[in-house]
Amino acid sequence: MYDLVAPDVQASISRRKFAHEYKQVARTASMTGLRAEGRLLGQVPDDGHGVLQDVHWSSGSIGYFSTYLIGTVASVQIWEAATSDMADLEEQVGRGEFTPLRDWLGEQIHALGRKFSPQETLRRATGSTIAAQPYLDYLRKTYA
Repeated sequence: MYDLVAPDVQASISRRKFAHEYKQVARTASMTGLRAEGRLLGQVPDDGHGVLQDVHWSSGSIGYFSTYLIGTVASVQIWEAATSDMADLEEQVGRGEFTPLRDWLGEQIHALGRKFSPQETLRRATGSTIAAQPYLDYLRKTYA
């Protein structure tokens, strides 16, 4: 969709995105400085040993971490739908039998490809769009 935007608008978006991400890096570097001073999580001698060593930051791919969280939240809903359809799924996975899960994912999600939006794909597979509550319940059950 980005390629449908006029080049001058693309340049403006890129400049704003860079400025925003630069501020995020500066903020993170500042936090790294606080860590180096021992005020957060112990001693960090320099940025090479702090959060800025992550490949995402050094390659300029700032802002992708939130997509990992979205996928994790959605995965709980997908797992719940799969276990609802296959009562013994946890036992199968425990025995190393992944074929039923792979087949279910293929039918419910992978077969749709990019035909629908992520929200619509999730709704079709699980019965609802993305929701935080299943993930929060999973966290409480797992870590409380």
